[in-house]
Amino acid sequence: MGRYTLQEDPRVDQAVAEHLAIIQAEVLRRCKPQALLLAGSFGRGEGSVAVNGTGLNFLSDYEICLISPSPAARLAVDRIQRTLAGRLPTTVSLFWNTPARIRNNRSRNLSFGPPRATIGMYELKAGSQLLYGDFDLTVSQINPASIPPSEGVRLVLNRMMEVIDAWQTGTGLGMPLAKLSLACGDALLLMAGFYHYSYSRRLLRFDATFSHFEPQLGPEFLTLYHRAAARKLNPQPGAAADFTPAEVGAVALACQRTLAILLDKLGASPAQLALRCATAVPILYCTGICPGLDPLYERLILALRARRAGQVIYWRGLPHRRPPLSPFQALYGAIPALFWGLPLADRPAELPLLKQAADWSGWILPTAAAERPAEMTAALLQIWHILG
Repeated sequence: MGRYTLQEDPRVDQAVAEHLAIIQAEVLRRCKPQALLLAGSFGRGEGSVAVNGTGLNFLSDYEICLISPSPAARLAVDRIQRTLAGRLPTTVSLFWNTPARIRNNRSRNLSFGPPRATIGMYELKAGSQLLYGDFDLTVSQINPASIPPSEGVRLVLNRMMEVIDAWQTGTGLGMPLAKLSLACGDALLLMAGFYHYSYSRRLLRFDATFSHFEPQLGPEFLTLYHRAAARKLNPQPGAAADFTPAEVGAVALACQRTLAILLDKLGASPAQLALRCATAVPILYCTGICPGLDPLYERLILALRARRAGQVIYWRGLPHRRPPLSPFQALYGAIPALFWGLPLADRPAELPLLKQAADWSGWILPTAAAERPAEMTAALLQIWHILG
């Protein structure tokens, strides 16, 4: 077992260390952060790297947290990522967090409300490695049993979007499908209060608790979860493209059943679940002054982020709900309808679901239509990357 993966081949740790040195040097050339953290699967020691006779195939990206109190770090992150693009054999996902956000467990840097237990902050504190600087991650540790089920919903929907992204770009569905399968089981572990930052530990815990969910998920889901864990933790050469059409259908059904459990909507149709997902995702930006202002505050922040990225938000296109939805919530209502509607891996397109996704996409693409799924998918992917 290595420092960054479960692989025992010393070439893996050596290559990862060299890549991290390149990333650190580029960061320090452009800014002086308080600390740098290696987060994500490499930070937990569970990065996905396939080893073969000719070399290494990196299937996980590097998630680097830049900790700095300066808002200028946000601009530096963009410049650094552009500079690193194409220099390493995998993607570098660099993100900025303020020390105050981490200490106070806030959902966003510009959120000033009460602490909120999230998967992202829990995993950052419990499963990261310090690369540079000094920062105490033990302050205000999060008990994973306190993370609300809405975080599980958001996890599943984000993994759905990763599959959609892979489908759109043709980069291979195997690993995104594996991560989506794992997200279904992980969200249920979270709901049961047994979540853990380590994939390996979650696998053991899911085995121990699966009997509780088997009546809703079916016995075949445990096999699907184990296959996904093996693909993630011990990938083989070619694993990124290793999938079957039947597997896509099994994962789609698992998502439907998982969301039905999380949302307490057993027996609901995919269309009904997609609508419920929108309001299940909480407001992430809080004023810290008055809860009634939070939806307006989030709309303001997201409007500024979209404008900075050259993206227009057509506010009249937001679905009408009470209380009003934020763009985040509308996006997470469109994602599952799009995922279940697309013709993934030779499945026929579900036009009613694509129409529903188009109806919920009017705030970003007024001309969206079920007959143009590629155009709609590209627009939703773009806003997902901008706002996420």
